[in-house]
This record gives sequence, C-alpha cells and structure tokens, in this order.
Amino acid sequence: MSNRQSLPAGLHTADYFQKTKVLRSAGRSARRAAWSPRVWVLLFMAALVLILVMMGPLNARAAQQYHYSVTAEAGATARVDMPVDAPLDLTSYLFGLAGTLDPATLQVVEVDTAGIVLNSSVQFQFDAAADFDAATNIVGNLVFVMNDTTPAMSTRHYRVLFDVVGSCGDCPAAPAVPVPTTVDSLMYENQMTYLVSTPRADYYYHKDGAGLASIIDNDGQDWIGFHDIGGSNTAGEYRGIPNLVFTLNDADASFFHPGFDNATSHLVSQGPLKVAVRSVTNDGANEWILLWEFYQSFARLTVEQTGTSNGGDYWFLYEGTPGGSLDMGDVVVRSDGTITSAMDNGDQWEMALADPQWLYFHDTAAARYLYVSDDMGDNDLDSYRSQGQTSSSTPEMCVFGLGRVMNTTANSLVPRMSGSGRTFTIGLGEDNTTAAAEITGAYLPLNVAVGDPVSDVSAVGDELPRGLALSQNYPNPFNPATTISFSLANRGAVNLSVYDAAGRLVRTLIAENLASGPHAVLWDGQDESGRMAASGIYLYRLATPDHVLRGKMTLVE
Repeated sequence: MSNRQSLPAGLHTADYFQKTKVLRSAGRSARRAAWSPRVWVLLFMAALVLILVMMGPLNARAAQQYHYSVTAEAGATARVDMPVDAPLDLTSYLFGLAGTLDPATLQVVEVDTAGIVLNSSVQFQFDAAADFDAATNIVGNLVFVMNDTTPAMSTRHYRVLFDVVGSCGDCPAAPAVPVPTTVDSLMYENQMTYLVSTPRADYYYHKDGAGLASIIDNDGQDWIGFHDIGGSNTAGEYRGIPNLVFTLNDADASFFHPGFDNATSHLVSQGPLKVAVRSVTNDGANEWILLWEFYQSFARLTVEQTGTSNGGDYWFLYEGTPGGSLDMGDVVVRSDGTITSAMDNGDQWEMALADPQWLYFHDTAAARYLYVSDDMGDNDLDSYRSQGQTSSSTPEMCVFGLGRVMNTTANSLVPRMSGSGRTFTIGLGEDNTTAAAEITGAYLPLNVAVGDPVSDVSAVGDELPRGLALSQNYPNPFNPATTISFSLANRGAVNLSVYDAAGRLVRTLIAENLASGPHAVLWDGQDESGRMAASGIYLYRLATPDHVLRGKMTLVE
C-alpha cells in the first residue's frame, strides 16, 4: 500500500504547485534578507505545517494487515456450537514490527481450504492474560464459536485478523452475541456469590465457599437447592457441587462446598461466550486451586493444584435434586445405557464407570437433563444413592460421587481420585434423546492448532466485500417469530431462505433486488403454506450472486 498522501477535496494540482511556489519564493526572499538560523527553522516548520494542512490527514487503513490461522479438528465425535479456546501470543511478531496491538481490530473469519470466506462474523471474545501489555507482552486467549454442526473427523479453518494502533480506523467491531453469558455479584444464601447467567442455566457460585449452591434452568427449577439453614441437612444444607475436598472430623481441611468460608474466588475473565473463576484455599500450607470455566451450554472444572488434605486425594460430588424435586419419574442414565431410579434408594450402586465416564439425571416430566462427566476417566470406584427421608418417605436429595464409594463400603469417606490437571464437565441439556452425542461433544477436547502470524494487507481477501454481513437472528431461541438482519455491500439480487435441519426448503423470505446497506426481515415461524413450523433447529441462508452466508436458529415450543 502506498504511503503517499492524497490531495484534499477541492484542491487541484495546479493550486498545489502554486502554493508550493509561493513558499519557495518566500524562502528565497528570506535568504536574500540574510535572516538568522532561528528564523529559518521557524519558517521551515510553518511551511511544513501549511503543506500538511493542504494535503489533508493520512488515510486510515480499511482492513487489517496481519492475520494468523487457527484450525479446529472435531475428532471422533460431532460437535454442535462448540466453543474453541485458542491461545494468542503476538509478542515476538509485533516486537519485530515495533507495533502495538489494537485489540479492537481483532476479527475471526471462517474460511474453506481454498481461503474463500465462509463467515466473516464469527462470534468471539479476547481474554487478555493477567500481565498483558499491548506492546511488550501480547498474550491471552481467544474464545470463538465453531457454529452449527461439525461432523466427526472434520476440520474447520479460521483466520484471526489483527492490526496495530492507528492503522485500521474502520475495522469491523466484534459481532454481538444475541444471548451473552453474563456475570454479576450478589448475596445469595448468606454469602457473596457470582451469578453466571448462560442461555441454558444460571449458576450461583459462592465466593468464599468456592462451590455451586444452585443451578437454575430456564423454567426456574433448581437442580441443586443448597440452603444455608443450620440443621436442614439433606433438605438443603448438605447440597452442593463439587464438595471436592472432605477430611473426616477436620472442617478446616475440607474445601469447595457452598456455605464454607475458607477459600477466595476471583474472576479470571468475563465475556459474552465464557466466564472464568479461580478459587484458592486460604491455607497457604494446604493450597488447593480450582478453575471454573462457564461456557454458553456447559461448565468445566479443572483441578489446577492439589494440597495436603487426604494426601492430595479428592472426589467430585453432585448433591441435589434433578428437576427441582425428587419423584419416582426421575432417573439416572449411565453412559453404558443402564437406567436406574434417581429416587428409589434400592437402586443405589457402586462401580467404576465404564469409559466414557459420564451420566445424566433426567426428570421424565420434561426432556431436560443434567450431566456430569469425568473427562479423563480412571479405574476408581464411583457411586450413586438417594439420601434423606421426609415424613412422606420421599428422598430429600441424591448423591453421585466420582471417586466416592457407598457408605457401606470400608473407608467410605476417603476420596479416591488424585492428580492435578483433571477436568470435569457439567451442564444442562435440552433433549435427552440426543444426550450421548451432546455430552461427548462437550467434554472431549478439540485438536486446536494455531499458525504463525503473517503480513497481508487483505487478509480476508477480496471474496467478501466490506459491508456484506449476516447477523445472528434475534431472539434465538424464539417463539413464534424472530428477526434476521443483514447488510449488503452493493445493490443486487438477494435470496434469504429458511431450511430445516435436513436441508429442505421451509420458506423463502426474500427473493428480489435490494439496495446496499442494512436490512432486516421477520420470520413468523410459518412455512410456504402458512402452516406453523415444528419446533427444532432451522438454517437460514443469505445468497447474493457472488457469496453465500449461513446461520442457525432454534424454534421452541
């Protein structure tokens, strides 16, 4: 790109040279007058300022000049709207260019294997490292969504575009997330709490207890139900997640349960796609560290450091009530397909879960379920039982433990799991008929590869004109109507259509010539015949003569 400045509007070349000639004439007159050196310097500076004013300001770059590639391999299972964590480190690269990163210029673009743009508005967030410095330590993590369904054994390709301060005056802003993950701080069950709200659940995390007191679904049902009432026991006091460290007869050496007050939690990062919280025990000689990452559809716990309690051994417990209350319709479903009652204590069991090590709780009054996964697996015993009886002989809560045995087994309160770096995933699913695919698609790690940065003034290429964009529909999920917004770079033919998950045409919303600029169209949920479409996942496709952009939306009952 040329660094030459252009003449401002209204100033012709002849005028420019005439003004320059006047300045030169002034300089000759000054020399004839034998002015002092100081006067000469002032005259030169004034002339330079005049020329720059006449020529106008430097034009800001209209596209990022640097980018790097990211590939995400699905592995052996399909993925649906899977978040991708991609480390970012541009320190060495930009140090060599003497540039300072402008985080506002970051953009994630999906491309095909030929580099053709498939989606120029990939949702993302940038989480800067704690010691991030835009000039000297450009380190952090980029979170973006691998949207729609990614088949097993397939690979998606992305470019991360970026630029330095002052070089990209009109770079596009990060695309909005229709239902962002948010975090708030409030008092809940007598303790300061992080409320992490996601599209599927509200997570209530006690800051000092470093444990989840509630997971509340979109219908207001609490799947844990901790209550800080002394003596409530299984009716509320004993409930929580993960109750990771329990030492018999030593409360000071037990950690990570709501209601406790022996840990400190702080936000590591927050954004529309992910909130991260780190919790550290207050005993420096017995320091355990947990990291919770709350994504849009699930949460993940990482045991970052083990302490001295139990020699560093621990368990992971789910203590709560599926669907808000226990009844005979509640079941526990293991990954091997075994189904047992979640309420009948006669169905209690103890075994090392077969790989993959996950199970879910299902309230059969609805399709929703809550799952727990031991992401790495082991040969340690796991167990399930109902606990507590009311006057009506209904269990008050159920207990599932990874690395815990039944109370009738020797050393029943001794944790069985060990080792730092282990992860556990927990989440609410909306359709139990697809639970196995969704759970494995959430907890199995992606193979993410980050390439080296390169310089390219047109990193996106010329395939996608600036101004052509397709936004996520809003609201989403929706019932009965939703709005699809898009922007056109140029006037021309446009087709915007809705398809079902099998690719069959449901409704053509637009098929006409439109002017450039922003547009929005309402889909009322009806098909071409005027019938209301069934609940489920639908695709929408924006096609121009040169480009095709796609999105996905969910119609709910």
